[in-house]
Amino acid sequence: MTTETITAVLLIVVPIAFNVAFFELGRAFDYPNILRKEPDEILRRFHHGGSGLILRWEALLISALLMLPLAALLAVVLAAGPALSVLSVVVGATAAIVQGLGLVRWPFAVPELA
Repeated sequence: MTTETITAVLLIVVPIAFNVAFFELGRAFDYPNILRKEPDEILRRFHHGGSGLILRWEALLISALLMLPLAALLAVVLAAGPALSVLSVVVGATAAIVQGLGLVRWPFAVPELA
């Protein structure tokens, strides 16, 4: 399988996986609207969501982190100049890491609070 094919598959699969995970969180946990509720209600609903809810959060986290290799692969496949390639990898990797850091607290820190 070529780099172009892998990149093309990831360009299709990663956004679909992210949106499916986001939709499932909205269906099961009323995310992101639940963030407007009081913290005790959020934690109570999180606790009642159980392992299925944690699995949904982990799916969203993994799909966000899959954007990291996608940023690097796009720079390689598009074969832009060195400056543009470095800039695109840095911006794409930073976006994926920041998104991952924002999501990682839900499956790993919030269960202890709930």
